[in-house]
Amino acid sequence: MLVYIISLLAGAIIGFIGSKLFKGQGWGVVENSIAAGVGGILGNYFLVDFFHSFENFYLVNALPAAVGAVIALLIVMFIGSYDTGSN
Repeated sequence: MLVYIISLLAGAIIGFIGSKLFKGQGWGVVENSIAAGVGGILGNYFLVDFFHSFENFYLVNALPAAVGAVIALLIVMFIGSYDTGSN
């Protein structure tokens, strides 16, 4: 359970930082944080096996979560910045 909490928090922090860095893109602070938190959980689920060379429990769980969160934010920013062209 602690693994999912770490993944969610790491993703939410990255989502918050990403929404502050790229203002005007994506959905907003809360939505980006939620999307990155979900991406963090998915990243930890799928990528944790690649990061087992680290001895620290928090690094093993936070780094894959960070990668998943960044991928989720890139997808959100691509979808959020897509303009339908209706003027």
